[in-house]
Amino acid sequence: MKSTRYLIGSVAVLVVSVSAGVVPLSARVAPSASAIWRARPAAQYEAASLSCMSVSDCWTVGDPPFGNAKPVVERWNGSYWSAPRTIPLPQGGKSGFLRSIRCLSDRFCVAVGSRFEFNTVPFTAIWNGKSWSSKVPISGTSGHLDDVDCVSTTNCVAVGDGHDGPLAIHWNGRSWSRDTLPSTLILAAVSCSSASNCVAVGPDETLRFAPSIARWNGRVWTSEAAQLPPGTSKAYLSDVSCPAQNDCYAVGRSALDNGHRYMQHWDGSRWSIVNTPAPPRGADDYDSFSALTCTVQVCTVTGYVGSSVKAPNTLFVDRGAGSHWAVESTPSPQGAAEFGDVACPSATTCYAIGGALVYGSNQPNLFEERN
Repeated sequence: MKSTRYLIGSVAVLVVSVSAGVVPLSARVAPSASAIWRARPAAQYEAASLSCMSVSDCWTVGDPPFGNAKPVVERWNGSYWSAPRTIPLPQGGKSGFLRSIRCLSDRFCVAVGSRFEFNTVPFTAIWNGKSWSSKVPISGTSGHLDDVDCVSTTNCVAVGDGHDGPLAIHWNGRSWSRDTLPSTLILAAVSCSSASNCVAVGPDETLRFAPSIARWNGRVWTSEAAQLPPGTSKAYLSDVSCPAQNDCYAVGRSALDNGHRYMQHWDGSRWSIVNTPAPPRGADDYDSFSALTCTVQVCTVTGYVGSSVKAPNTLFVDRGAGSHWAVESTPSPQGAAEFGDVACPSATTCYAIGGALVYGSNQPNLFEERN
């Protein structure tokens, strides 16, 4: 999952059920009018990514404040956040930040981002249960890594953008290696259901505002045709989640009428547009999805409503299964903010993290819990 930064006003969380061919309707998570989103103590630093192993064990990474050159990680124990831990930069780095983290246990986490010297260079950090170790995973390439996913401690995939083209790198338990990718892609997010099934999404390099999808089959990456929202030829994808090989959701925003939320689903043979309930919005407003997390039973999607003429801050949640939906109210922030990531460590508990719309502003960080 990754963090996105666009002009926004309101933040929304939308939950949709997965396709009928994967899980019987009776087995899916049903709407709950009694579910409550509540504000919890936020992390000290603005969080860009969240990874949870349980409701009482979550890790987050994100942007250090002005004047702090070292990236940090914080850990949630179900009640409060630990003191921030500085992650060392690779040799030669003067400053840096982390964009994504994935934890499989309290002895293994991978975080990815960029470190700065004379240019921006991708870097990775791995937690072994006692300490973090950082490295530049590939030499001779400038750029940044934006997202990472792992299916085991010996199989992780990170994606981003380099000066010489899109980046996708694999971890085999000992070292990172770079994959070959179609040159027209820009990859912003990745999700893997197995070592032979990963999907990465982002905008297309040739059009900048066209959605792109790439799939890893265990040997090579290939491009797939994304479906465009009706009425527009421009859209982008910001996140993807694949709980199974024949079940993936990708979300983002179209360019239709200032922008609309945009979701498509992979059923094992093709991608198709998913119609979702519209959040409340005015004539000058736009809305967008930003991040999501899926199990084989339910997807939780964060989004926002923005405006060029005002900055509303109403938060809302829709939770649905099949054609049945229930609205879940959420606390509203004091200023313009966005959710950068969401994680659901149990069937009923979800966490959403985020922060200020404008980097370095005084907007408090966000951390909300659904239970």
